[in-house]
Amino acid sequence: MCTAAQAVEMQISLPSLLCFTALCLASTHLARRHLQVDNNISAADSEAAAGAGLSSCPCLDATAVTEGLADFITAEGLLACEACDNSTYPTTYGADGCKAHEMTLPPSCGDESGAPLADAPEWCGEMWCYVDPEDCDGVDDASESNYFPDSGVHYSYRTCGGDETYWEQEQLEQP
Repeated sequence: MCTAAQAVEMQISLPSLLCFTALCLASTHLARRHLQVDNNISAADSEAAAGAGLSSCPCLDATAVTEGLADFITAEGLLACEACDNSTYPTTYGADGCKAHEMTLPPSCGDESGAPLADAPEWCGEMWCYVDPEDCDGVDDASESNYFPDSGVHYSYRTCGGDETYWEQEQLEQP
């Protein structure tokens, strides 16, 4: 949870404070929205969806993701994403639980400095994680990564209570 005390501790400027406040409000809204999952999901799974994914389709940890994406790790220890206008991502991208992993990453959601884009698509704020499709029961959206083709790594929005509709629409609109 974001607090005014955090902003004061960071001694950030007024424009940065406005951005900080907007990000805090957005993350609070997303957390509340994503906890409103399908009525068929148990309370335990609702809690899991906010953190590690559904118990029937858990998120992969960083070790499993790093192993799956080993061919994409640069000498600098970052993930090279050719499909993302050659942007680089941290090796924790998509790992260790449900998050809006895209929120501040280039090229669609953030700039090179990690600041979110004002006109970022809605899917940037959706929660998701990488999953093992062989370990996903009742989740039908485990899809192979478009960013890291032929890696065998799969992602899911639904295990996190997220909605991949925005992402799917954006992909359909690509040339």
